[in-house]
Amino acid sequence: MILQNQALIILKNKNRQFFNHSIATTVPNQNEQFDPEDIFYDTTLPDHSSSVTNSISAAKSKVPVQAECVSQVTHTSLPFDQIISKDFAPFRQWYKGFKLDAAWLQKHHSELKAIKLGSRKSLKCKLCYDNISEAKKYARNGTVPIADGVRCDGMQQLQRIIDHLKGGAHSAAQRADLARKQWTAQSDKHPWVKILKQHNIELISTLIRLTVDVHNDSGTKTLSAWSWPSCSLAQMHAENQVKQYIDHGLDCDFVAFNSPQSALHYRNPDRYREILSFVSKHELSRVIQALKIAECVALKIDKSVDKYNADSLFVTARYMDNTNFEMKASFLGECHSELRGVIGMVDALQKRFQYLEIEDVIKAKMVGLTTDEENSNTGRHGGLWVKMSEYLGHNMLTFWCIVHRSDLAFESDENVVPKFRHWLTDVKNVATYFRGSSYRQENLHEIAANLGETAKHFPRHHEVRFAEHLANVVLAVLSNHQMMCAQRKTVVQQGENNEKNNEKQRARGFLKDWSQTSFNLNMSAVALDILRQFTDLQKETQRTFVTLADLMQKRDHVLQRLSMMVNSPYPGGYEEKNFEAVRLEVITCAKNFLERRLDVDQDLQVKAMIDVANAENAEAMIKAGRQIVSDIFGDNYVSEFVDDAVGYYSSFGASSFKPHESNTAKLYLLLQKTTPSSLLNKLVQTSLITCPHSMITERVISCHAELKSDLRSSMSRNTVNDRLCIALNAIGTANFDLRPVVADFLSSKTRRSTQPDDEL
Repeated sequence: MILQNQALIILKNKNRQFFNHSIATTVPNQNEQFDPEDIFYDTTLPDHSSSVTNSISAAKSKVPVQAECVSQVTHTSLPFDQIISKDFAPFRQWYKGFKLDAAWLQKHHSELKAIKLGSRKSLKCKLCYDNISEAKKYARNGTVPIADGVRCDGMQQLQRIIDHLKGGAHSAAQRADLARKQWTAQSDKHPWVKILKQHNIELISTLIRLTVDVHNDSGTKTLSAWSWPSCSLAQMHAENQVKQYIDHGLDCDFVAFNSPQSALHYRNPDRYREILSFVSKHELSRVIQALKIAECVALKIDKSVDKYNADSLFVTARYMDNTNFEMKASFLGECHSELRGVIGMVDALQKRFQYLEIEDVIKAKMVGLTTDEENSNTGRHGGLWVKMSEYLGHNMLTFWCIVHRSDLAFESDENVVPKFRHWLTDVKNVATYFRGSSYRQENLHEIAANLGETAKHFPRHHEVRFAEHLANVVLAVLSNHQMMCAQRKTVVQQGENNEKNNEKQRARGFLKDWSQTSFNLNMSAVALDILRQFTDLQKETQRTFVTLADLMQKRDHVLQRLSMMVNSPYPGGYEEKNFEAVRLEVITCAKNFLERRLDVDQDLQVKAMIDVANAENAEAMIKAGRQIVSDIFGDNYVSEFVDDAVGYYSSFGASSFKPHESNTAKLYLLLQKTTPSSLLNKLVQTSLITCPHSMITERVISCHAELKSDLRSSMSRNTVNDRLCIALNAIGTANFDLRPVVADFLSSKTRRSTQPDDEL
C-alpha cells in the first residue's frame, strides 16, 4: 500500500501541469474557454516499470480519475475505442452544443469513424468520404481533410471537427447521401425519380448527354444545334469500336456501325432547342432567387443596334450576397419594345421584369442605375433616370459611365486644339496607309529584319471606342517610325515614271511631316503619355466589382499625373523634351476636361458616402449622410438613419483606420457591422453595388455580336436570350446539375415525336 501511494505521488508531481484544470468540469458550459497553450496534448510520460503500473491499477478505487489517465499513457494494449473514450476526461467541455470529447462525438454521429494516422488518434467522416465530390463544392478551399481522417487528440482539433459537422460541406454530403439512398430505392419522395423512373434508362442517358452538350455549347459559345446529332452518333460509333477491339482483339474484322432505331430518338435540332430553353430557365431561376434574397439591387442598362438593325436593350444587375458579403453581377436579359424613345425603354424593361416575375422585387429593392452618356438616359426632365424613378415610385442613385465620360474628355481636347486634331488625322492616315497594303507591310518587316528590329502591326482604329485603341495606333506609329522612313526613302529613290511620281511626292511629304524634329512625331510622344493616363483610368474603372469610392481615388491619381506633365515630360514616358506652346495647351486641356467631365452631380453623393465611411462619431456620420439619405430614400427616413448611426457607434465605437487605407474596405467593414435590413446597411449597400461604369453591359453586347454572326443572322430573340443567360450566368458545366432540367423536359405537356428524325 505504501508503494502504491509513493508511485501516485511521483506521477502526480511530474504531471501536475497536465492536471492544472479542474477534472470535474462536465457541466455543459459553452461560454467557458481554455487557452490551448496551457494544455499539453502531446505530453509523453516516462515509461515506468510494470510493478508500478500494476500498483496504480490496483489503486483505482481510491484515485479513480487520475489512475485512469495514467494507465492510458502507460498501456497501449487497450481497445482503441476505449482509449479514445477516456483520453479527454479532463477536457470535457461544450462547444457549439457538442461535447469536446471524441467518444461522445462518435457515439452521437455514426458517420465518424475512429482511425489512426501513424501513432496519432484520428477521426474520419465516412459520409463526406462517400460523397466527396458534393462536399468539395461547399468546402472553403475545395478540400475536405476529414474525409481522409484528421487528428482528434486536442481541443483545437475537436473544435475543427465540430465546425465541420455544422458546416456547409457536411450538410451537402448529408443531402447527397439522402438523395442517393432515395434514388437507389426508387422512392417517389425524390422529386426527380418520380418522373425519371417512368422512362427507360436509354432515353434518360440520351437526354443527359444532350443537356450537358447544350450547356457546354452555350457556355463556350460553340453552337452546334445541327451538328449535335452527328457528334453524338460519332461518339457512339467510337465506343462501339472500342468495345469490339476489347472483346475480339485489334486484329478482328471491321464491322460498320449500325445504330439502333431507338438511339436516334430525340436526336434532332428541335429537341436541342427545347432543352436549351429549359437550361436557360434553370440558370435564370438561380439569379431570380438571389435577387429576391438580396437587400438592394442596382441595374446597368445599355442600348445597342446590331448590324441587322435590330434594336435591343441589355440589362444586368449587381447585388450583394449577405451571407458572405460577396458582390455579384448577373445578366437579366435582352429586351425590346415596339414603342420608341424613353417610353419604349421603360416599357421594354417592364416587360422583361414581368417575364422574370421580379417586377415587385425591382420596385422595392432597386437603389441604383448606371447608363451611358446618351441624352435619352441622362435628361433632367424626360430621360430614363427620371422615368425609372417615376416607375419605381422612389428616387435612386444614378450614375453616368465613367469610361464614356473620360473618353468624351479626350474628344473635347481634340475639338479645342486645332493642331491636335490635325495631328490625329495624320496618325490615322499613316496607320491606314500601311495597314491597307500587304506589300507595304511585308516591306516594313523586311526593313525591320535588316535593322535588327521588329515591326509592330498597325491596329485598326475604332472611332467609337476608348483611349486604349488610339494609344495602340500611336504606339505602332512611333515604334515603326524608323522603318517607315526607310521605306519612304526607298520610294523616293525609285524610277521617274508618271505613276511613281505621285507616290514619290507622297513619300517626300511623309518624310517632311514625320522627320525627327517634326511636330507630328513630338506630338505623338506627348499624346501617347496622355493616352496612357486615360487608358489606365479606363481599365481600372472597368473592373467588374469596382466601387464608387475606388473611382474617386483613381480619378485623383490620374489628375495628379497629368499635372506633373504640365511643366516637364512624364518620367519614363515616350515624350522627348519639347516645350512648344501647343504641348502645354494640349496637356492643360486634357487635365481640365477630364476633371470637368468626372465632376458631375453624383460627385457630391460619392464624397458624402466617403465621409460616412470615415466618420469618427455619430454626429459626423449624420452630418455626412443626411442629405444623401434624403435624396435616395426620402425625408421620412432621415430619423431612422439617425437612430442607426447612434446605435452603431454605441455598439462598436469608431473604427481605427489609417488615412491611406481604402475607402471601399471601410465601407465593407461598416456593412458587416451594421444590422441587416437597417437603413444604414442599405445606404452602404447602395454605395457599393451602384456601378460606376456600364462595361458589363458592353461585354454582353460583345457576346451578343459574337453569337449572332453572319451564319446565325436568323436567330430569334428568345434563342439569343437563352444563349446569353447560360453563357453569362452559368457556373460552369462541371458544376451543372442537369437532373431538374431533364425532369422538367420530360414533364412538359408539349407533345413530341416518338419516331426517329427522318433526316438522320
